[in-house]
Amino acid sequence: MTAPVKAILVLSLAATLAASASGIAIERPSTVVRTDDGWRIVYALGSPVKADYFALENAPAGAWTLTVDSWEFARGEMLPENLVTNLPKAVSASRFQFEVKGAADPKMGGLALEMENRSDKTAVEAFRRLNVEKKGDRIFADFGGETAVRGVYVPAGSSVEVYGSWSPSLADGGLGSPILASRTEKDGRLYVEFHDVQRFCYFAVTGVDAPKDVNFDVVPYNYTKHLTKETWEQKLERMKWWTNARFGMFIHFGLYAVPARHEWVKSNERISDEQYREYFETFNPSRFDAKAWAKAAKAAGMKYAVLTSRHHEGFSLFDTKFSDYKITNTPFGRDLVREFVDAFRAEGLKVGFYYSLLDWHHPDYTIDRIHPRRKNPEQFGAGGESVDYSKDNEGRDMAKYRQFMKNQVTELLTNYGKIDIIWFDFSFPGKNGKSRYDWDSEGLVRLAKKLQPGIIIDNRLDLTDWEDGWDFATPEQSRPAGCVEVHGRKVPWETCQTFSGSWGYARDESSWKSAYQCIEQLIDAVSKGGNVIMNVGPMATGEFDYRALERLADYGKWLKVNGESIYGCGPAPEEFTPLPGTTLTYNPKTNRLYMHMLSWRFGTFQVPFGERVKCCRLLNDGSEIRFRWNTLHLPVEKPPVEIPVVEFILK
Repeated sequence: MTAPVKAILVLSLAATLAASASGIAIERPSTVVRTDDGWRIVYALGSPVKADYFALENAPAGAWTLTVDSWEFARGEMLPENLVTNLPKAVSASRFQFEVKGAADPKMGGLALEMENRSDKTAVEAFRRLNVEKKGDRIFADFGGETAVRGVYVPAGSSVEVYGSWSPSLADGGLGSPILASRTEKDGRLYVEFHDVQRFCYFAVTGVDAPKDVNFDVVPYNYTKHLTKETWEQKLERMKWWTNARFGMFIHFGLYAVPARHEWVKSNERISDEQYREYFETFNPSRFDAKAWAKAAKAAGMKYAVLTSRHHEGFSLFDTKFSDYKITNTPFGRDLVREFVDAFRAEGLKVGFYYSLLDWHHPDYTIDRIHPRRKNPEQFGAGGESVDYSKDNEGRDMAKYRQFMKNQVTELLTNYGKIDIIWFDFSFPGKNGKSRYDWDSEGLVRLAKKLQPGIIIDNRLDLTDWEDGWDFATPEQSRPAGCVEVHGRKVPWETCQTFSGSWGYARDESSWKSAYQCIEQLIDAVSKGGNVIMNVGPMATGEFDYRALERLADYGKWLKVNGESIYGCGPAPEEFTPLPGTTLTYNPKTNRLYMHMLSWRFGTFQVPFGERVKCCRLLNDGSEIRFRWNTLHLPVEKPPVEIPVVEFILK
């Protein structure tokens, strides 16, 4: 996640390019920016350059990342006085952004970037030189995530372990979650094929002497499987209302609102069913008012809402026929889901259901590494993969549980009218985990599409290798560096966020985001082609916390006068370069560009894209901003909004 800008140190509208014997040399960066935990160095070029090798001379030591045109991502290796990064494939781009954490002040005059397209090698060949090192008796190879991978060839006679992670934790010897794979001898070598397509993984290879002895030939993945006849273009058309909406409300509500210590409290504290039943027997959100929820969402500028029909605790907020563990059997006694859909539709909002794939209450759901009855103390550590649960799971039947899920999904998508979104959550493959095979993910998607043909489905069913097995990516509590890509293609995406930290009501949390942080986060997502679904965790009384209501009001106040820069908008075309301290969005239908002033700067400023501008104005009050000879004249006094927006009417 990109850290927020603290101060702009240097601005040069064009980097200086020069030819070198090995490629392109850039003598000084466009900007050097101080961030919360380091520095950001940006090279913005006048025209695209194709390269797969980067050397940043005189770079300060630290943990580096490289972002290319807001979508390519790679980790770099520090060599003496240089940062060297190899991408798995050559990219053509006009913007290269380096970020370092915990570094000393970069010396502006000494920084220089050399880029080279060493060859137009395929992804298979380029992978051979990525992050390979020896530790102990293992050779570690990290393949970074730039290309979807189906399998890998290694020398015959070697042994391969595959782990899911961004990189091996070599410093402390830690390993990620094992990835299931088959192994066969092919063409005199060992071929390791993954059960599921991988992007972020690494291999630990034994039986070879040194990294140079390991020639990894990677088999890239291409979409080959489809559940329906819908094309990619038809899918984007079906989702157009959603991508235009840009902003929705998530609501996490359940028994966990009573203890008010996080929605995972049952697992975090390993509470037994008997102990947890107290919350079920006393659950009575007597001050719940679905109309009040809906009005708050509407006033905040949200266009859709998704409610947890059932979370991991297994408690259903609707009157299901397939479980007694439901809200109509509590002192509350009403079908909350019914009231939710009626109220939100009445306010003109689209409605959706979150449905947990996990169920820590159901007797047939098998115990796994994150279950409250797990044997390992931690939930996601390696210890959870080394435990044998075969005896603990005797008598439990996942086939019966799969049918239970389908029965409930059928109820939700049949009994409540048109449902616009279904949010399945979540898969965690690996030993003592659960994947598509445990849920029958294909069957769930087919069922949802059959019952609600226009429904939009998230990507947490572990079906990313099916082109139509999901509709949008779901980065959680994070901010992607740029437009989200899957298998080399930009995809619709939605970042799910909280006001504080927990999804369910957590009384004692004090890390609530400010109005500025919430609004800036929404702007950032839209500028990268994404949506934001902001969560509210109602209190046990059924009401929204006063702090949540304040932030919702802040959203509404800002969007009332600046919503044109969000709804229907997306990334600005590449020809428009943002000024430092600003974020651009663009509406292709109206051909208008919006510059969000993250920090107010008065006076005159050159605009790189000035020749495209017809006129401009402040969005909050419609007043003209003087614009002459590609120069913007901003008033001294900041407009009375959290983040002012300048609208450019383009020629």
